[in-house]
Amino acid sequence: MANLNQIHEFGVPDLLNAFKGGEVTLLLSSGASLTGTLKADVNYASSLAKTAQLSRLEGRDYFSAAVPIKEINCVIFRSPEAPV
Repeated sequence: MANLNQIHEFGVPDLLNAFKGGEVTLLLSSGASLTGTLKADVNYASSLAKTAQLSRLEGRDYFSAAVPIKEINCVIFRSPEAPV
């Protein structure tokens, strides 16, 4: 899990790596949002990774999605830390 004390230094690929295997919501530049589980075996920080892969899409049984990383404006995740 990511060290959330330094999250302001993260880019989208860093956030995707930090939360892969977990459930996230991606807010897209189109205004749409997708919630699902980030595929865990992708190195999102690699220059070869062009898409974020979500499985188990919320509200869409048996569907997955490949989302262009450049289209992701925000990564929403459940924080493991209690608010201070």
